[in-house]
Amino acid sequence: MARKKITKADYYKATGLLYLAHEYEKKREDIEAALGKLLGVEGDDGYYGHVSDCTVETSITIDNLLEKLHIKKGKK
Repeated sequence: MARKKITKADYYKATGLLYLAHEYEKKREDIEAALGKLLGVEGDDGYYGHVSDCTVETSITIDNLLEKLHIKKGKK
């Protein structure tokens, strides 16, 4: 189950991880795992649902991903 809310710091971490996943295809699986863990999304055999889908589709932003996972941004 995905987290319900993330901190501002985690938001920026997730933004960076998503950017890296878009840019570095060779490390995408490792980055997906880190992003999934940060957002509280469990993987199934290396697939993290919306997280995996959004790392492949480069037009998806972190805000789009959080919306799909129903995660709100915190203020801290």
